[in-house]
Amino acid sequence: MPAVSGRKVLVYYTPPSSTEEVAVGALKSKSISINKEPIDSTTDDDNGFRAYLDDVDSLRSCDLKLSGLLKDITLLARSENEETLSMRFVVPGVVEIEGSFKFTAAEVAGELEDATSFDYSFGSSGAFTIGAPA
Repeated sequence: MPAVSGRKVLVYYTPPSSTEEVAVGALKSKSISINKEPIDSTTDDDNGFRAYLDDVDSLRSCDLKLSGLLKDITLLARSENEETLSMRFVVPGVVEIEGSFKFTAAEVAGELEDATSFDYSFGSSGAFTIGAPA
């Protein structure tokens, strides 16, 4: 399988009052991290070696970070709401990660000799899915 250019990676969200997906625009960087925290079951019987429970995890989560140029406030305006957004992270031909996410942080920066930028962070709320793109 050939590599995919980072600019081809797309992020979509569906506003709670809508059924239509909206592509997040003006992105320069997007990343997603998946946490699967195991449950430590180490005891003296393990002779100093860490052991985990085999069939259950403590916490599973997915964090999404987006950076780009601020061209409108459509998504930023959602940061003050307590709603979750249905979001989809797509690497064409490779993987699609989808779930409900909440804003966890929003930063807007304006530097003297640069365009106004944003950094948004989202955390998954509930189950998320990882699969092949449709």
